[in-house]
Amino acid sequence: MCAESFAQTEPVIVLAHGSRRRGAEDVVHAIAGEVGARAAFLDFSEYTLDAVVGELRAAGHRRAVVMPLLFTSAFHLRKDVPAAIAQAERNHGVALRATEPIGLGADVAELLVAQWRKAHGHREEADAVGDAVVYAVGSSVPGANEAVEDLATEVGHLLGIPARAIFATGGGISVAQHREELDQRAGAQAAPTAVLPLFFAPGLLLDKAVDVPGAIAAGPLGTAIAPLVTARVAALAGAASAAAAASHWATERVPA
Repeated sequence: MCAESFAQTEPVIVLAHGSRRRGAEDVVHAIAGEVGARAAFLDFSEYTLDAVVGELRAAGHRRAVVMPLLFTSAFHLRKDVPAAIAQAERNHGVALRATEPIGLGADVAELLVAQWRKAHGHREEADAVGDAVVYAVGSSVPGANEAVEDLATEVGHLLGIPARAIFATGGGISVAQHREELDQRAGAQAAPTAVLPLFFAPGLLLDKAVDVPGAIAAGPLGTAIAPLVTARVAALAGAASAAAAASHWATERVPA
């Protein structure tokens, strides 16, 4: 996919949170490269939004689109992203428009299931999974975790098995504890659990969910998220075009 796939001339910046985990940044750069964009990070990287926008300004750009590579409408999206955008605009005089984040819609549920099946559909034990877990970072912002729980319900519907959300932070139980509960309830080894990580790239929190006995985990979404990134950018361009058309129509109707 190339940059021309986006429906506007401004460069696109994929803005991720960032991670201390080695290799995580490379995955985000790969996602950005897949859609003809640049990668920037809120933390743990020299590729800050301010630095990337500064490079674009030096290359002559006056406008750009920021695509937050985030799932939930939590602290990072509500506070960190607007603050980073305001700082970059102030420092470099580049007008930045933000798209919607990846979010937690039906397309995300479908992608999670597709990636798990792609990774494990050929394994015999995958046919006998008894339940599923959507493993997410977690948030203290009201409504954020509940939205992930709704996503897990949709994932369970697509897989045809019970599903729940488990969060890496903010309390609650771990994937390992979930497995222990199932085994105790079964009085033996319970059917395997499908673990679908709600992560774009490897991370220290994701490491906690791998290699759990009785769990069959998919990897992070990686470049498979690219079509959803393109869709969010296209939606912003479509909204801008619709607004421009409406403004033109209203102007045409103003009496002379």
